[in-house]
Amino acid sequence: MTDRELEVLNIIKENPSITLNEISEKLGISRNTAGVYISNLTKNGFLLGRAYIVNSDDYIVGIGAANVDLYGKSSIPIRQKFDHPGHIRSNLGGVSRNVIENLTRLGMKTKMLTAVGDDLFGSYIVSESGKNGIDMKDVLTVPGSSSSIFMQVLDEQNDMHLAICDMSVINNIDRGNLSSKETLIRGAKAIVIDPSLTEDSLDYLLDTYKDKMIFADPLSDVYAAKIRPYIDRIYAIKPNLSELRILSEREINNEEDLLNFYRELPETPYVMEEFLCGDICTYDAILDADCEPIFESTCTYPPMIDAVLNNDEIKFYTVAEVPEQLKEFGRKAAKAFGADRRFVHFEFINITKDYEGIGKAGGYAIMEVNMRPAGGHDPDMMNYAQSIDVFDIYARMVTGEGTAADEVSEDGAAPEHYFCAYAARRDGGSYTHTPEEIAERYGSDIVMQEEMPPIDWPSMGRYVYMAKFKEKEEMEQYFAFVLG
Repeated sequence: MTDRELEVLNIIKENPSITLNEISEKLGISRNTAGVYISNLTKNGFLLGRAYIVNSDDYIVGIGAANVDLYGKSSIPIRQKFDHPGHIRSNLGGVSRNVIENLTRLGMKTKMLTAVGDDLFGSYIVSESGKNGIDMKDVLTVPGSSSSIFMQVLDEQNDMHLAICDMSVINNIDRGNLSSKETLIRGAKAIVIDPSLTEDSLDYLLDTYKDKMIFADPLSDVYAAKIRPYIDRIYAIKPNLSELRILSEREINNEEDLLNFYRELPETPYVMEEFLCGDICTYDAILDADCEPIFESTCTYPPMIDAVLNNDEIKFYTVAEVPEQLKEFGRKAAKAFGADRRFVHFEFINITKDYEGIGKAGGYAIMEVNMRPAGGHDPDMMNYAQSIDVFDIYARMVTGEGTAADEVSEDGAAPEHYFCAYAARRDGGSYTHTPEEIAERYGSDIVMQEEMPPIDWPSMGRYVYMAKFKEKEEMEQYFAFVLG
């Protein structure tokens, strides 16, 4: 379910008798576009028939933390007892709340059991989570208490200097509070919990509802040890490697330890996701009513998590020509998911070694399916790479005014194809060439230059230079010049 479809669904929930014209006026979209959203919601089972009857039989309940996360990044080296200039941002957090929000975005009906204080942060948690489609009416507001807050201070290199977490308000979700919500919990199709709950609350939940599907995320080594005694009562749990050592009471420090783990599996069944080496390659496409592509593109990223963790330079590129195997896999995935009349963004790993049951080196393994366009600068890069307007193609497909953009330019020539390159410099980084030198050498090639918002600096860099080139070798020379 897309964000816009979720918005339409919430409008219909508030007023099931609303007309198509009223929906289009409320959202500022055409009647045809509103009709496409209604059609998708009906086809995927969220609406039952033309009377806008909402399918609301099943729901999932989250029981645990709902936080406001605060992040402060200093612009200068951290000094003790000193007022630092920098940037501060905030977002909603709490592992149970995060999981529930993602399930809501996937189209599930969700409810949240948590506790907040009678403060500004508590009101923010409840109102914003409600706007995202989570049923928050059973949230406990505790007079005189502070809401859960996680606060992190980063130095100028984005390394954590310190973090403080106050989640004491969650202790009010105790055995008495949980027993008063028995009807709500018992009626849930599944339960999502996190170890921030007290041991008594965990014991009550995992004993009273051991017949239910209960999912958990250990969060940390400390919390993994906390829920270790209850592991046989949890339907599914998602640990990282460090947490798995604690939960399984086995040391896994290298590949041989991992192989030994598989040779002598514990009684509790485990599902492990294999780490795959390679670059991320996307399959981006606009699909017609028969799931056939009317536009295709691909973008290649180096491992972004490494760039963030190692503070490496950020660079990636988009091209028009999609490799044949990637094109085959992307098209098959689109048909398998029934992604008709959509702008999709699928992510694959271009693996660099053989993986049994997955593929050979040089092949592709699917990583993520998004029933939405790519975010950030990607659509702009598609435009520059193919000399087209993907927004026009998408709009014409949605409104039924046409299935594709013109195949030739105004002068009758076919659109030219390029390598569109994204190079971003880090905040505070040291570089050989000045911005003036970049402009002098690549001024005719650069199509976009901007400073990113502070929230995006860790993952997208601060100063962005986007350019297009006919040859890949030219692009590589550009990366070396801008980022060297």
